[in-house]
Amino acid sequence: MTVPFPASRWSRRVAVLAVAVAAAAASAAAGGADSASATCWAHAKAPYYDAGTIKAWGYVECNHTAEWGWAADGYLKRDGTEVDQDGCWHDNTPGRCHVTPAAPNRSGDQRWCHRVYGGDPNYSAVADTACESEGF
Repeated sequence: MTVPFPASRWSRRVAVLAVAVAAAAASAAAGGADSASATCWAHAKAPYYDAGTIKAWGYVECNHTAEWGWAADGYLKRDGTEVDQDGCWHDNTPGRCHVTPAAPNRSGDQRWCHRVYGGDPNYSAVADTACESEGF
């Protein structure tokens, strides 16, 4: 024989669920950071050679207001070892954070990659990686 939840416990669960659904709907309607449309994305451009320097650029873009702001970091790697890092901090409004790591080229052929990482720490962390396809 199964015993149903006591009415008082069931009523409390329904009330808590109703309050949570109403709060989420109000926040989404207001466009707050915890709305369903809160999104960030990353874009990394493959490193390129420019006058003795390997350069890369990229960005993280967020389309929502973040409570504490959000950030982007760009890491330039040579043969799997980080050789430069560039970062930026964006205020709590929608927009882009650009990163431009760079490092001196070495003789010989190395594998260069650029990783962009960032986003709103409360809601979405994003990353993208691009590697060079030329031998430099």
